[in-house]
Amino acid sequence: MLGWGCSPTIAPFSSRAYELAVDLKVDALRTIQRAEDPFSQHANRVESLQTRLLKAVEYARGRPNNSITTRQWEIMTDPGGYMVGGFLQRWE
Repeated sequence: MLGWGCSPTIAPFSSRAYELAVDLKVDALRTIQRAEDPFSQHANRVESLQTRLLKAVEYARGRPNNSITTRQWEIMTDPGGYMVGGFLQRWE
């Protein structure tokens, strides 16, 4: 008989989640590099990135046993925070 300690406490590896995270990291860094320009020159790019970041949050929420990763995405995308979400908000 398996005890409660044998059940997984985190979501299993997902190649889709990994690919999504890598793509967003690269796109976010490329967008941040453009922040010396006026926001208006990159507004469409930023909006697209913000939408994709929100999709990542929703994807994380939909995976079982994924509360830690979901919280990390929420922190990263928080427009009032100090990660990419807050950076993009302040640049705007």
